Amino acid sequence: MRSQIWKFPLPVRTDGFIMEWNGRFDLDLPKASTVLSVQLQHDQIALWALVTPDADLEKRSFILAATGKDVPRRDDEAILFIATVQIDGGSLVLHLFESLGAMDAPQS
Repeated sequence: MRSQIWKFPLPVRTDGFIMEWNGRFDLDLPKASTVLSVQLQHDQIALWALVTPDADLEKRSFILAATGKDVPRRDDEAILFIATVQIDGGSLVLHLFESLGAMDAPQS
């Protein structure tokens, strides 16, 4: 089984000091991909992942939230922290999480 590293631009647009994004988005990644890094490259936030190129694609859900702002997370949603990205020398700091779906209800 061969592996490659692929780049996935996030649906976030940066134009100087203007930044637009929706707090939740999906990416189609090959199944069993491992997220390696999230960084700003040429005014575009991108995610790099270790992938198996021939694997079927699966939709994975992500959440992007700024420091000091609400994380758009459902009450029963489990999330996994992925990375922090600083924009414009740290003027804006964003945090990326992956949604793992609904948490199991506590057993009584």
